[in-house]
Amino acid sequence: MIVIESLDSVKTDETGPSPFRSLLFTRNRRGFPERRGLSSDSLTNLRVLLSQLYNKRKGKHVPTDGEGPTKLHKGAGLQKTSESDVIRMVDHHGRNAFREADKENPRTSQTAEDLLEEDTHDIHPRPVQPARGGGSRRRSFLRGEHLLWTNGTIPYVINGNVGEECRKEILASVELFHNNTCIHWEPYLGRGGDHVEFFTGGMSSSYVGNIQVSKYGHLYKPKLSSQPISIDSRHCTLHVVLHEMSHTVGMTHEQSRSDRDRYVTVHWEHVLGGEGNQNLAKEDTENHDVPYDYSSLMHYSAFAFSKDKEKTLEYKNTDYEFLGLRENILSFYDIEDITKAYKCTHACNESECQNAGYMDMTCSCRCPDYLQGPTCEEVATGGCGGVIELEGPTDQLTISSPGYPQPYPAGGNCVWLVKAPRGYSLELTSQEFNLPDNSLNRCSHWLEVRAMLIGQPGPLYCGDSLPVITTESGAESHLLLLRFDSSNQFVDTGKGFNLTVKTKINFSQSTDSTDSPFSDDAINHCELDPNWCYNGGTCVFNKGEVSCSCLDGFSGDFCEHSEHLKEMSETPDKEFPDKGVYSCDPSTACQIRPTSAEYTWTVKEHGLVVTPQGRGAQAGFTVPFRITESRDMCLEFTLRRRDPDRPCGELKVMKHVTGADFGYGGYQYDLPLYTGGCQGTAGVHSATISPFVGESITVSFTATVAEDGDFNMVIENISITEGIC
Repeated sequence: MIVIESLDSVKTDETGPSPFRSLLFTRNRRGFPERRGLSSDSLTNLRVLLSQLYNKRKGKHVPTDGEGPTKLHKGAGLQKTSESDVIRMVDHHGRNAFREADKENPRTSQTAEDLLEEDTHDIHPRPVQPARGGGSRRRSFLRGEHLLWTNGTIPYVINGNVGEECRKEILASVELFHNNTCIHWEPYLGRGGDHVEFFTGGMSSSYVGNIQVSKYGHLYKPKLSSQPISIDSRHCTLHVVLHEMSHTVGMTHEQSRSDRDRYVTVHWEHVLGGEGNQNLAKEDTENHDVPYDYSSLMHYSAFAFSKDKEKTLEYKNTDYEFLGLRENILSFYDIEDITKAYKCTHACNESECQNAGYMDMTCSCRCPDYLQGPTCEEVATGGCGGVIELEGPTDQLTISSPGYPQPYPAGGNCVWLVKAPRGYSLELTSQEFNLPDNSLNRCSHWLEVRAMLIGQPGPLYCGDSLPVITTESGAESHLLLLRFDSSNQFVDTGKGFNLTVKTKINFSQSTDSTDSPFSDDAINHCELDPNWCYNGGTCVFNKGEVSCSCLDGFSGDFCEHSEHLKEMSETPDKEFPDKGVYSCDPSTACQIRPTSAEYTWTVKEHGLVVTPQGRGAQAGFTVPFRITESRDMCLEFTLRRRDPDRPCGELKVMKHVTGADFGYGGYQYDLPLYTGGCQGTAGVHSATISPFVGESITVSFTATVAEDGDFNMVIENISITEGIC
């Protein structure tokens, strides 16, 4: 770690501020020990190292000791290593690990965690109007025609508080959408109708899809005349702007997909806000047969929302961690998702694209990098490589670097596409592997391996060993793309590589592409979530579709709409206070509202107990406090077992949600916050309660007396306070 004070003595030939200051982090911010002074020799060596690094990033070649000046001639074939290449280099010297020098990308490195603030300032409020039509499931791209913008046109205006640099990022993002999708962001002409407004503030936020402000804007507090896209003024980058605009188009977060557990593990103990953080919550999504994409613009980094500098998202394959929040563009699969959602190809003649390609808005096949041809059937290569097809369960082949076993010549770029029949995966092993790295422990020449998705950037491997690599299960498990880059002509070459690729039967999926593991048809959500339907509705699962059979008086995809909401609005719950906080301390004072006159809650042993206690009876009370929209509050209560020798019943704590669901007359539903008996329930329990716009929530406690005993628990110290638990 470099200390900024020490660098004050490092001089460069450039004028203006030091080019290295953007890379520096002081020790006291990171908890490091006090810095030690650098000797004059150390400073000299540091100056040389940083000068080489700086000039390398600017595309200059800096001679090292023993190397004379080199003239670069036009057409010599030199290809500058890009920053995106640097952060995904894997140097194998008998181990499978990223070099520390390759982990300085602020989106993938813990050492640059303070630059990840833009990841943790991204919120998405829920629209007031209902989610209508399209069934009961959500998708990576939210379902429902009403969420899409008519004809893919999004009128926009840029607020006057947006600075010039941020305005440039917005216009660059608009251009990216125009060049890659059928979405058209057009300046708003002030003629009414739905439109969005960009402005800067203290946080980045956007609604998902079109919230139809022309119809429902008056229902918001404050009233909305335009759909807002807020950009954090401290992080107005191309990535952040594109991310928020993609939400407005209708896209949700990639790590929230229903199939995400195959690709990432969420460490909730390190997440800011814990399991209440909706940005990392898994949702029931329908995924268009578009595969899970680490490189998606909508995917968070490994340290997103970390409260303690530990990983919050652990990638199943750590060699791909460089992809999270890496791109400043829509990924190959993001574009496919938008194309399908907005039916950008509805006027095109059907054409079958191969090798993960798909038809885009131009009515031609959009191909993964390094593939070309009308149907993506060819590789784009510099004279070596090609398309190789394997057949059967025992087929295999050898792929070698040019000239092997002799050292390969520098200045080349080879691409191989290996294909197996659907239902098979591919395994890559090495008999010999030797590609050079440099003094900064970065690859001078490398082999890119796209084994997860061929439309997704792969890790760059160098060093003297290559791990065994198997293509990931899924729609592209039968495809493997290899790219050998030796374009840097100013380093010594290595011996190269001799690789074997063979087929393996993929037991994780059927050979029928309709049975791809990306299909949700095999997931019975009624079994996974017993509270799928609200208000006593019955969950029905049929051929992969989930629906709810509602009781009389309720309707909606989840039975959340009440025909009696107007009558309910006159109930005493509306009289409950909604300001301040709530506290129930039975030793002093405790205000509750019993739900039945047959049972009495009394204070005994410094806690609430219920009498009488007939077997199998239910007795409950409501907390006379109402939690209203946009307030994060923490419910906390203490349970204590009364008699250790007696059995006890069950306590259930519920939240009752009532909302203004315009167009349906309103909605209501109940969700459990806590359920438990005597076993292991001693102690303090808590739950975060966060109503959305237009909602209010009350809390109730219900004691169910066991058939062979009574309610042998004491409820103590109920509180509802501001903040997340």
